[in-house]
Amino acid sequence: MMKKSDNLNINKNIIVLAVMLVVAVFAFCAPQVQAAGTNSDMIDQVIALVNQERAKEGLAPLQRYDALGAAAQVRAEEIVEVQSHTRPNGQRGLKICDEYGIDYDCAGENIAAGQTSAKEVVDDWMASPSHRENIMDPAFGHIGIGLVIDSNGEYEYYWTQLFTD
Repeated sequence: MMKKSDNLNINKNIIVLAVMLVVAVFAFCAPQVQAAGTNSDMIDQVIALVNQERAKEGLAPLQRYDALGAAAQVRAEEIVEVQSHTRPNGQRGLKICDEYGIDYDCAGENIAAGQTSAKEVVDDWMASPSHRENIMDPAFGHIGIGLVIDSNGEYEYYWTQLFTD
């Protein structure tokens, strides 16, 4: 014969197991997004590789610009949703510079998705004439990099480079 207290213990155990199952399912299914702060080594590597390419052509190195990096990070987050130089709100990608108070006469944007290392993404950009043109533009003096790693995203790695004079 079961006592009322035995029935309560069984119900408590069932509830605990149900909660544990929900937590486990959520942890498995939730997007695993890492922002650029956790990927600063990869961002540093992109800047170093870009500057190595520029040095081969006798061009000055690009300087990291924190506001441009913050804007590039927003763009990287946006391209998880829409891989385009047009923002999800319909504005052109470089409009982000205005939102961050970045003053410029000329600017450029490179985006990419799927490359899992700094070397791979820079190699791909350098192999593309329009992306290479941005990297090698002597008018540019500043760079900002954005990187999002989303293990549930279609491409997982999403990169943005922003350039200004």
